[in-house]
Amino acid sequence: MRRVREKLRSTGGMSFAEMLIAVLLVGLVSMCMATGVSTASRNLTTSMRWSESKTLSSTLITVIEDELAYTTRVQMSDNTLYFQSQHHANQKPVTFATNDDGHLVLKSETDEMNLVGRAAYTNGLSARVTQLEYDQDACRFTVTLELYCGNDEYQTTTFNVLNVNNATFPTT
Repeated sequence: MRRVREKLRSTGGMSFAEMLIAVLLVGLVSMCMATGVSTASRNLTTSMRWSESKTLSSTLITVIEDELAYTTRVQMSDNTLYFQSQHHANQKPVTFATNDDGHLVLKSETDEMNLVGRAAYTNGLSARVTQLEYDQDACRFTVTLELYCGNDEYQTTTFNVLNVNNATFPTT
């Protein structure tokens, strides 16, 4: 015990071994903190994507419902369901597609129109419609919407939309 007191009162500095141990301890603590911060950051990003996927899903469902509810004509072409909505002046048949940025658009044979602004797709989220069917007897569309980021799927929602215009479905 006496030796420890002498060392503590000593003004001679630290020995090489003491210095090495101190540096190792500081390095170990720093490494643990860096790992913890990295994990916390990753968890925060994942949590934010889940939360923002709920908001984006709600927004897209509202827009999709609005488009399909007022559809006047439905047709199949190359196993793709196209529809004409009263919202668009050009009245071209359109379908839901995902553009190169991963954003859901209304696509016709010649052009495409964004359903929502680019700012709605936060944290790398993307959207796609994986199912679009029309039941003419019930005047009802069935839609499956997926939200994803890379290979991670964040939300899949299947919902029905009643068509108030009793859209025609010409048989060919």
